[in-house]
Amino acid sequence: MEDACRSATASTARACLPSRTREDVAADNNASERALRKPVVHRKVSGGFRSTCGAEAYATVATVLQTAREHGHDALETLIDAFGPSIDGSLLLQRT
Repeated sequence: MEDACRSATASTARACLPSRTREDVAADNNASERALRKPVVHRKVSGGFRSTCGAEAYATVATVLQTAREHGHDALETLIDAFGPSIDGSLLLQRT
């Protein structure tokens, strides 16, 4: 019985704590916390979103840009690739 319990415990530990057996898995969630920081600050400063659609749109664009940044891609090029040639990137670069 002890061997079965020990085996089950080891199996559960490997499944629940992959950072103990895999070097490519971090032992903390700091990367996730950092990824959420900007959207949370935006929400708090702006007072939230007026619609669920607006919140979902912001979350989608923020996720795409965060992933692009992590892969070393340019944000503007990523947006143009995502939304197609109909977006005029030069308008985003003009200062008022």
